[in-house]
Amino acid sequence: FLVDDLHTAEDVVQDAFAAVCRHHGTSLDGLQDPAAYLHTAVVNAARSVLRRRRTARGHTPPHAGYGPPVDEGLLLAEEHRQVLDALAQLTRRQREVL
Repeated sequence: FLVDDLHTAEDVVQDAFAAVCRHHGTSLDGLQDPAAYLHTAVVNAARSVLRRRRTARGHTPPHAGYGPPVDEGLLLAEEHRQVLDALAQLTRRQREVL
């Protein structure tokens, strides 16, 4: 009910339990009320997921702008051909320098 998605809820619970185990080890004897502690950890993790969702939904990526002109490929091919023609007119030594 907290995250409106069963798979996300399962991930949240698993991550919260794993975090508690990393922090306290496999024995929760040192906690006064382990069930309440785990419940709070799960609720806080669910809130974090909801915050991330809200932030992600609120983000609008910058406008990519327009793509290259349709004839750009043709113009580039023509320019490349002209460059190759100009190179062919050079001497071997001049081509080596370039």
